[in-house]
Amino acid sequence: MNTLNALLLDHDGTLVNSEIVHYEIWRDILADNHVVFPESWYREHSVGVSEVTCAAMLAEAFPVSCSAEKLLQEKRRRVQAHQQQSGYPPMAGADAFIRYFHRVGVKIAIASGSNYEDVKRSLLRQGWSEMVSVISTGDRVDNNKPAPDVYCRAMEELGVSPEASLAIEDTQTGLTAAVSAGVSCLAIPSEYSSHHDFQQATALLPNLLEAAEWIKSHWRIPE
Repeated sequence: MNTLNALLLDHDGTLVNSEIVHYEIWRDILADNHVVFPESWYREHSVGVSEVTCAAMLAEAFPVSCSAEKLLQEKRRRVQAHQQQSGYPPMAGADAFIRYFHRVGVKIAIASGSNYEDVKRSLLRQGWSEMVSVISTGDRVDNNKPAPDVYCRAMEELGVSPEASLAIEDTQTGLTAAVSAGVSCLAIPSEYSSHHDFQQATALLPNLLEAAEWIKSHWRIPE
């Protein structure tokens, strides 16, 4: 049984229930352009995809009156406003999960395809900032998920090996990124990603509470 030195955690859909917020913001932006944006399209094409890529896909797939860059700028403005007003609700068990593994000495990093400022604001609002050692995001690496870059950077900054690390993801894109970085990965599908292919996952679990119990039974915890 290996000792667990680091947890590499996805953010959106894994720690916070943000997918519905992202969909509603995109829906409202497209509505301002007189375009109806079906939730089914978002579920099929956008979950686990960076907002940069999503903006480009939307500009190509729908008859909007502005560029992908303008869509992205407006999306980020509205996300920031939402976070300042109410923030994202945490996923079930997320707070207890982070606090427990921080307390027992496991290093925690965020490995997210989102942008750095969005994740930083979210962690601050949840009260997790002091427990997270590294924030590695898609806008600060050469290649976003499904490339392994965000995971490789997180491990480099933490000073840990893939063999002593464990990732948790909620999408096929994120799972591919973790596995490509040589990291074992637990998958916790959300309602938006339940149709994804998680065959590469080390284990498929319903929530972070169950993930914590699985980790305790499969890894040596340094407590």
